[in-house]
Amino acid sequence: MVKKTILLLIFSIALLNAVSAEVWFNTQPKSVYSFGDNIEISVSVSQTREQLAIELFCENQSKTIFLKYLTEETTIEFSQPLTPSFLGGLKGNCKLIANYDTITESSNFKISDEIIVKAEIETRDYAPGEEIKIKGNAEKENTQLLNGFFETIFENLTVSGEIKNGKFETNFTFPEDITAGSYLIKIKAYDKENEEIANTGETGLNINIKQIPKNIDIALNTQSIKPGNNLKFKILLYDQSGNTIQEEASFLINDDKGNSFVKGLTKINEDRSFYVEKALPFGYYKIKAYSSGLYGERQFYAEENEEAEFKVMNGTLLMKNIGNVKYNKAVQVKIGSVIEIINTELEIGEEKEFTIAAPDGNYDIEVTTPSNKTQQVTV
Repeated sequence: MVKKTILLLIFSIALLNAVSAEVWFNTQPKSVYSFGDNIEISVSVSQTREQLAIELFCENQSKTIFLKYLTEETTIEFSQPLTPSFLGGLKGNCKLIANYDTITESSNFKISDEIIVKAEIETRDYAPGEEIKIKGNAEKENTQLLNGFFETIFENLTVSGEIKNGKFETNFTFPEDITAGSYLIKIKAYDKENEEIANTGETGLNINIKQIPKNIDIALNTQSIKPGNNLKFKILLYDQSGNTIQEEASFLINDDKGNSFVKGLTKINEDRSFYVEKALPFGYYKIKAYSSGLYGERQFYAEENEEAEFKVMNGTLLMKNIGNVKYNKAVQVKIGSVIEIINTELEIGEEKEFTIAAPDGNYDIEVTTPSNKTQQVTV
C-alpha cells in the first residue's frame, strides 16, 4: 500500500511539471494613449520559477518593457510612462505580448502623438493693416484637453502663446503693403515631456487679402510734344503693394486756364493717344485721371510750331499759317528754272495769295521753306 502511494505521488509531481505555466492580463489597455501618458499593466501567472518578459509591439517594431525571473510573485503590476525618449519612435497600432513559457497578447490599442487642432475667425476677407483675431481649441487624441503651446505662422511672422485647458486665442495685424491674394495661416500646437516635444498637431486657415486702390498715375510717352503728333498715354492704378489694378477710369485734358477740351473713358493700363493739332496753342496742358475715388494728373508741354501750308490754284500761290505762332519766314518758289523769293508774315490762321507769273506751258512748281521742306506741284 505504501509503495502504491509513493508511486502515485511521483506521478502527480511529474504531471504537474508537465503542465505549462500560464500568464494572463488582469486589465486590458485603454484604446488610445497619447505621448506622456502612463500605461498601467497588471499580469498574473499560474506558477513561479519562470522568466516573465513583456514586450510593447507597434507596427512591426517592438521593445521589452519588463523582464524578471519570478520566484514568489504571481501578480505583477507596474506603470510605464510613454515618453518620446522611451518610445523611440514606437507608435501607431500596438499591443502587449507577455511571454511566460506560454505567450499571451493584450487587446489592441493605439499610441498617438497627434493633437487635434481647430481654429476659427470672424471672416475670410481682410484689408491691409486690418487686425485678425483667431480662437481655437486643441485636444490630444486620447481626448484630453491640451495644456501646451501654439505657434501662429503667417508668411515671415510667427506669434506664439500658451494653450490652457485646450483653449487659445491670438491676434496680429496684416502689413499695410501686403500683396493682395489668397493666403494660408498655419497654427501649430504641441506639448512637452521633460523639455522634449511630445504631441504635435496643426491646422490651417485660408484667408483673402483685399486689393485696395492706393495710388493713380498717368504714363506719357513724352513730356514735350511737337504739334502734329500723337501724345500717347495710359492711366495706371496701383494697390497697396504697388501692383496694377484692373479697373476703369475717366480722363480729361485741360489747358493752362482749366478749360477742358478732351474727355473720355478708358481702362486701366490701356494705351490711348491724343492728336496734338498743329494749331494747338503752345504751352502747358494737364491730363487728369479719376478712378476708384482717386485723382491724379500729369503735365505736358505743347511746343511752338511755326508752320505754313502752300497750295497752287489757277496761277495763284496760297499760303496759310497752320501753326500756333506767327509765321515770319521767306519761302523759295521755283517755277521751272526760275526762282523767286517771297517774304511774308502770317498771323495764326491767316492766309495770303500770291500771283505766279510765267509763260504759257506746264511747269513743276517747288515751294521750299528755310527748313528745307519742299512741296512740289505740277501746273
